[in-house]
Amino acid sequence: MESSTTTAKPVSGKEHQTGHRERLRARVERVGAESLEDYELLEFLLAYARPRVDTKPQAKKLLKVHGSLARVLKKESNAIQRVDGIGTTSALLLQVVGEIAVRAARDEVDPKKIVFANWENVKRYMRAKFKGERKEIFHIFYLDAANKLLADETLSRGTVDRTAIYIREILERSLHHGATAIILTHNHPSGNPDPSVEDINMTREIAKAIGQVDIELHDHLIVGGTGKIASFKDLGLL
Repeated sequence: MESSTTTAKPVSGKEHQTGHRERLRARVERVGAESLEDYELLEFLLAYARPRVDTKPQAKKLLKVHGSLARVLKKESNAIQRVDGIGTTSALLLQVVGEIAVRAARDEVDPKKIVFANWENVKRYMRAKFKGERKEIFHIFYLDAANKLLADETLSRGTVDRTAIYIREILERSLHHGATAIILTHNHPSGNPDPSVEDINMTREIAKAIGQVDIELHDHLIVGGTGKIASFKDLGLL
């Protein structure tokens, strides 16, 4: 008597893709999204924009081209679309998620609870403030006599490497808020936080101007694109 054998039915690509997504989904439900690798997070996200397509190759390619998850989420839509298989819907989804991440990081730091005599708190707040910014921004913190924050305002938003600074406006806003001290801050989106000669000269002019009305310049802090911070005070420039 011959024994009967059963031939396994080959699994189609579509069935494998569906099964893989269900396994990812089950893992997230069971132990949370932190269990996913960076490419799996992107793959999971892209699946909502392309539900009928295997998005693992695109996820891996995005990381390979741009270097990290953070950089993928910071890229402009047109830069994301240079990766094969990434269309407008996927690119916009990634861009929106990136902006959500930036705003969530900022919201975690409550400026009203920060005493600006604690430089670690200041630096933590600034990293959140400038995270994801692609253009150079000049920002000012206005402080009272106890180094509590009265207000923080963007003075100017420039191009990626230059911004216009107006000393008269700094004086007016300082007096308006009743500030006894200020901290100047700006970012270098290109990465290097080292102050330029222009940064140094401008800072000294501001310190001299506000000193004439008894307002102190505590520091000028520059945030690099990687989150590294340069302090004029630490560098002996103030």
